[in-house]
Amino acid sequence: MQLKNQFGKISQPLMIGLLLLITFLIAVGIWFSSKDTTTDEHAHEESEHSDEPEAEKGHAEEGEIQLTAQQLTEQGIQIASAQQGVVSQVTVLPGKLVVNTDQQAHISPNFGGHVEQVNVELGQNVQKGQTLAVLSVPELIDQQANLRMAQASLDLARQDYQREQQLWSQGISAKQDYQRAENAYRQAQITVQSVQSRLNALGATGGVNGRFAIKAPISGVISQKDIVVGENVQLADQLFVIEQFKELWLEFNLPAQYSGQLQANQSLTFKPNASEQKYEAIIQSLTSQADAQTGRLVVRAKLKSQAAELRPNVLAVSYTHLTLPTKA
Repeated sequence: MQLKNQFGKISQPLMIGLLLLITFLIAVGIWFSSKDTTTDEHAHEESEHSDEPEAEKGHAEEGEIQLTAQQLTEQGIQIASAQQGVVSQVTVLPGKLVVNTDQQAHISPNFGGHVEQVNVELGQNVQKGQTLAVLSVPELIDQQANLRMAQASLDLARQDYQREQQLWSQGISAKQDYQRAENAYRQAQITVQSVQSRLNALGATGGVNGRFAIKAPISGVISQKDIVVGENVQLADQLFVIEQFKELWLEFNLPAQYSGQLQANQSLTFKPNASEQKYEAIIQSLTSQADAQTGRLVVRAKLKSQAAELRPNVLAVSYTHLTLPTKA
């Protein structure tokens, strides 16, 4: 009985130790089992990914678009390697509208004198032969007086010639008297013609009081006016400029490196700065040499059409196709 009690005392701690050991072993076994399962799952996932087709591996990154060969053909898209070449672009060049210099007239007086009348205003339309201004010219007074005296002498010489001709035909007067009268008459005619031609060459008429009328040599618009009543003007003074707006030019500067790309009779497009309306012009000329300071050529193009907004000195921009060298 005593031995049994001792065995019970010894076995109780042992049983507790065994239970703890069994519990520890079970926990370790569960932990290893869980780890193996996780490893198998990862291996399985990697195996699945490795079995995906190559097309799936080549999926485009976000923001990219990939096209098949058929799609490229249908859309007319060609793939080529980059290389050196030329790029054509529309170049905007500033310019302005100007008057064709062949369609304008610069007017200066043929005499120095005092301005008595100014008959036109700036911007006014005038006709060829219209009187623009009237000058009082002291020099002209003498020449007009000479013309009047020559005309009076011609009248007397004509009368004397007619009388001598009649007397000679009747046998009353000598032939020498008739010839003298005839020569005097011819000489008077030459004198009048000479004085009149001199006045005509100077643009003056055979009027009186030394008045000289400045007249328009062409029809057009008074674009410049530098004359007022009461001032004295000289022979070289430019008093008026008349322009014909029926033929305007577009003028702009072209960088010298593009000089070979624009030719006469080539068309281009332009628009006034203050408008969105576009017009066409045809290149008429390019200067043969570039400007020494700017290195640019002056291009002039004739407008194909006219409009109210197209006036001289209006700023405009031209649109020109030019090619630029590029690097690969």
